Amino acid sequence: MNWRPPTIYHYSLGLQTRLPGGAVLDVAYAGARDLHSILGRTINQAALASPSAPIRGQTTNTVANIPLRAPYIGWTANTMYYFGTDGEAWYSALQASLTQRFRHSLQFQAAYTWNRLLSPVPGFTTGSNEFGPTGEQTDLRAHNPGYGPDYNVRPERFVLSAYYALPSPARSNPFLADTLGGWSIATATVVQDGQQSSITFNNIYNAYGITSDRASYAPGCTAKDVSTKGSLSHRVDNYINTACFAAPAVIGDDGIATGFGNTPNGILREPDQADVDLTLSKSQQVHWPKEGASVQFRADFFNALNHPNFAGPDNAYTTTPSAFGTITSMSTNPRVIQLALRFSF
Repeated sequence: MNWRPPTIYHYSLGLQTRLPGGAVLDVAYAGARDLHSILGRTINQAALASPSAPIRGQTTNTVANIPLRAPYIGWTANTMYYFGTDGEAWYSALQASLTQRFRHSLQFQAAYTWNRLLSPVPGFTTGSNEFGPTGEQTDLRAHNPGYGPDYNVRPERFVLSAYYALPSPARSNPFLADTLGGWSIATATVVQDGQQSSITFNNIYNAYGITSDRASYAPGCTAKDVSTKGSLSHRVDNYINTACFAAPAVIGDDGIATGFGNTPNGILREPDQADVDLTLSKSQQVHWPKEGASVQFRADFFNALNHPNFAGPDNAYTTTPSAFGTITSMSTNPRVIQLALRFSF
């Protein structure tokens, strides 16, 4: 067994400068190389037979003779797992942030990330062992569609947190100072790309015996044709261009057994997300029942703009009419308003 300890290399290069007004700008490149990660995959994938290279007397490739073409007799082709340390991943990112400490009643931090994470197994980089890559099992790097964007990252992400204390009237007018003073507003805002997923296919007729597969492109289609065009709210029933996909091509001598799907990982960009949370609060000194007592009113607006954020569509291709390509749920709640009153003494 060629078992090696998992290794992760981290590297980065950054610049930091203070801008006029005191804000601090950080810009950095950050990367990571993940090698020898633990990866489980099927090792009983059936090989292809031919008259010049028969397998246990089989010279043709059919769905029926998959058990005879599998390396280990008595085990199904897609349920015999082997764990090794041949998992890998690449991560690269541009990271930028602008931070302003409290000055002139304002403080904020804005951060932007533009990143890419490539791996042979979608979702593999969560840190857990992965039971079986999709499609080809014997050589993840050689099987080109198996290496692509990982589902766990969003290519672009912007986050803003800010706090502003509204100016208060002069204390020379106690009534206005108490009424209009002590107000503040804060926000936590997130705008991010959708995750990148694959078009999966439960291929029960796979010639290699691996049913966990990806769909194939229909003739004339490429990655740029995967999604439909137009307003997102008008695409919930047809987010995916379903006509762009087909079952993998037949390669078996029985006219049924197919090869692997040829669509790569991460070709589908799921809906983007934008969420703005706001907080409006007012603090008032009441000096009762003792000095230092105060009352705070707080109003929280979650998804203040009531922006609809849609979840990803059904990405499981089938050869019969189904929910494939439709969006059936939201990824965030609609606007929620929460009011609170706090008395401190």
